[in-house]
Amino acid sequence: MAGFRVKLIDIEEGGFNMDANLLKQLEHSPSLIAITHFLGFPCDTKAVCEYAIENGCFVLQDACETFDSTDKYTGDNYYLHGDITTLSFYHPHHLSSYGGGAIVCPNRDDYILCDSIAHWGRACKCHIEKFLCTTIDGPAHQFTYERIGVNVEMSELNACFGRWQLMRWGHYELRRRENYQILYEALKHNPNLKVWKTGFEEPSRFVFPIKLVNGMTVRDAWEQLSPKGVEIRTLMGGATCTQPAFGKFIDYEVQQNAINMADTTFFVGVHQTLSINNVQAVARIINFTFK
Repeated sequence: MAGFRVKLIDIEEGGFNMDANLLKQLEHSPSLIAITHFLGFPCDTKAVCEYAIENGCFVLQDACETFDSTDKYTGDNYYLHGDITTLSFYHPHHLSSYGGGAIVCPNRDDYILCDSIAHWGRACKCHIEKFLCTTIDGPAHQFTYERIGVNVEMSELNACFGRWQLMRWGHYELRRRENYQILYEALKHNPNLKVWKTGFEEPSRFVFPIKLVNGMTVRDAWEQLSPKGVEIRTLMGGATCTQPAFGKFIDYEVQQNAINMADTTFFVGVHQTLSINNVQAVARIINFTFK
């Protein structure tokens, strides 16, 4: 685990992201806080960053599912908060290049470090700013390495897919919000379900989550909806504390809020390629199933 001691923080009750208030209850302040903006719902970065500044913590953000979001307090893009933000262009995400991703660094020194690590640890910085580069000129200029790095360069073909989608991003975002709103309006009055409101002024949505409040579980929903042609997903891996792979490495108490959400909440898609008729049909089936 790269030498770190990892401690999990439970999520907000009835929410999707880390409960920032629990940071103040830690016995020792961490050196790094890693936060995830889960399923398109932004974490409270204001509270997290305030704690980080007070306690000298580095903040790493996973914004892979919250592409193009803005902070409700400042109106700034989330990427401007914290120290490093990661994005993913994996095929199920908002914008897909069929692989690859990006790192956003508001601080230039962090950017230079990440750029070097991502390019085999190269010392050359001419492609950033020539005045930053102190590597001796000559035939080995671009083959001088100042650290151990990796190769995470995106291929030209992947970049082509991504750039093509960027030109159509406004349409994609609009369609996702329309599909989300159709599901919300159709399901919001169902007493057996909890859904989360959004609007056209809100960040783009990744998926449409649905929480069962009638005592049923996600497995019950899967057994009833799958035969009707409605494909659902769990909350990814669910509560991390229930995953056997992490028990040897991570320090945690029972994360009851995360467990409850994972047991009772699933999601359906709002992808831009889904037609209005598709989405309305999904809403009708869900309403009929849990009426």
